[in-house]
Amino acid sequence: MTPIYAICRNTVLETVRQPIYGLIVTVSCALIAFTPATAAHIYSFRVTAQLDRAAERLIADLGLATVLLGGLVLAVFSTTTAISREIADRTASSVLSKRVSRSEFVVGKYLGIAISMGLATLVGCITVLLTVRARASVAAWQPLDWGIILAMAGAALAACGYATWRNYFHGRAWLGSFNLLFIALMVLLFVVFALIDRENNFILSA
Repeated sequence: MTPIYAICRNTVLETVRQPIYGLIVTVSCALIAFTPATAAHIYSFRVTAQLDRAAERLIADLGLATVLLGGLVLAVFSTTTAISREIADRTASSVLSKRVSRSEFVVGKYLGIAISMGLATLVGCITVLLTVRARASVAAWQPLDWGIILAMAGAALAACGYATWRNYFHGRAWLGSFNLLFIALMVLLFVVFALIDRENNFILSA
């Protein structure tokens, strides 16, 4: 199991460090966060519970569609370069020349790509849930949950700052540091806002 784990871990790190991975994840999250603006066609002079539910359903549908499309594009690019990169860099021959069978190599690569896709899907789904929580403003006077919006923007800025600092002082890959910290911060935001309702009350206190 050790060779499979080593190959899987290396594949995850190599995939996360790819520019296309960071680009698709970031663009997908940004598009999902801006989906409340697409609820303009359901604006009405009267704001009802049904109208709010329709806006939330619209945000969820568009967000999940964005996650699906981004995942498909990301899966195509990741899977097509996972083994071809190993062959081009001549690392596959060195790995297979050791006590690693071809089946272990393929399984490790598959698990690495699956985990990478799972992380990207996790971030997209968390962004959808947080965006639904922030709600669409179906009336000009209806407030948005700016705490969630600013928190998601702050997570991206914090990941950028950390990746820049780590790249400058330690020579680490910028994209890898950004993607991993951004994923971790989004999971943390989901846990925090899952414990706080829309009135900023602690749920478990009741």
